[in-house]
Amino acid sequence: MLGCGLQLRQRGVFSPRSLFVSGAPGVWYDPADLSTMSQNSNGTLAAAIGSPVGRIRDKSGRGNHAVQSVAASCPILRQDSGGRVYLEFDGVDDWMEAVFGTAISQPIDRVSAIRQITWVDGDRLIGSSAGEGVPALYQRTVADQVRLFAGAVGPITSGMASGVNYVVTERHHGLNSRLGLNSGAYATGDAGTGAAPSIRLAAAHDASPRPGNFRLYGLCMIGRALNDAETRRLRRFMAARAGIIL
Repeated sequence: MLGCGLQLRQRGVFSPRSLFVSGAPGVWYDPADLSTMSQNSNGTLAAAIGSPVGRIRDKSGRGNHAVQSVAASCPILRQDSGGRVYLEFDGVDDWMEAVFGTAISQPIDRVSAIRQITWVDGDRLIGSSAGEGVPALYQRTVADQVRLFAGAVGPITSGMASGVNYVVTERHHGLNSRLGLNSGAYATGDAGTGAAPSIRLAAAHDASPRPGNFRLYGLCMIGRALNDAETRRLRRFMAARAGIIL
């Protein structure tokens, strides 16, 4: 079943919605839930496999829905051979954005399920419209490497091979920033202290958008540092969305 009912934690089943009960800001995008998406940005045309997505609803309860009003720049909703649903960004002009009412300050944790389709140095997987000093995840330096940036060139990790699904775990927290794949060890370092006034899926700011070419199976971003148990549960949730066993 692709649809979801209440998103709170029930009967021992973890839901990312439970991470937001303390009032922390953020977003949760869940392409597996077709009811959260529409083909147009105003939400009037239901999503369908093989069609563009102009709006995806934020399931965190914070109302940070991501939209794209230009039809040619909408990602395509697709289903893989295992029946798992994802958004496909073409690496040419596809992207979506949610602008926050108040910028989200660090620490910021973000966990997503991603498959890189192609790798191009400098292309964005996750960025913002607000210039360079914002929490971003991008392809950098050598094929299959991804890196954090929030005002400083941050941790980098290798081994994120194109054509393979991964769970990517980010923490943007100045000197204590970190980046990890699946359940592996973190790369650590200083990624800068920039806040997030918005989130752009697959692009940076307008002057140099650098749209990435990848599949997005799910993403949760929250304006606080998750504890280890919360991170493990969120990773496992995203792993299941992408058919990964951690």
